[in-house]
Amino acid sequence: MKKQIRDSFLKAGLAAEYVFGKKLRDRQDLQVVMLNVWRPIRQVEDNHLGICKWGSLVKEDALNMDIEPKNGDSALQAWRYREGQEWYYLSNQQADEVYVFLQHDDRAKEDGHGINVPHASFKLQGHNQPSTRMSFEAKIIAIIDRPTVVSPPARGKISKWKSSFKSAFT
Repeated sequence: MKKQIRDSFLKAGLAAEYVFGKKLRDRQDLQVVMLNVWRPIRQVEDNHLGICKWGSLVKEDALNMDIEPKNGDSALQAWRYREGQEWYYLSNQQADEVYVFLQHDDRAKEDGHGINVPHASFKLQGHNQPSTRMSFEAKIIAIIDRPTVVSPPARGKISKWKSSFKSAFT
């Protein structure tokens, strides 16, 4: 997906997008992730958004749809529900309680998707009223500098001072 985002930015004709496209072209060490931000407009009383714990999934839960992530619209992984998965939701979620979760990570080599968060709207048992939920969702593409690992100096200031002082506790 990184290549498709880069090419899209380079062709966009907008200065800011071109800068990001050029950075992706010139810097192979940059990481691209896609985040979902989901927020209700008002308190959620029905059709809650359920979030599945990544560690409760097994490989067979992933639906193989032969989708190779090419852009923001195809960077998804469909999942099958199975007993044993751990699903969570916020009861009566308020408008200031926002979900932010990972949907794509370009570091994924095996399937092209990497860790992503299965999520779905659901109705609680016994709730048969029409949906009143109002919410919005935004996809955010983040371009991240990979951290540079730096070893600490062998002897810092404190270790130098330590040799100069004798402690009363030793």
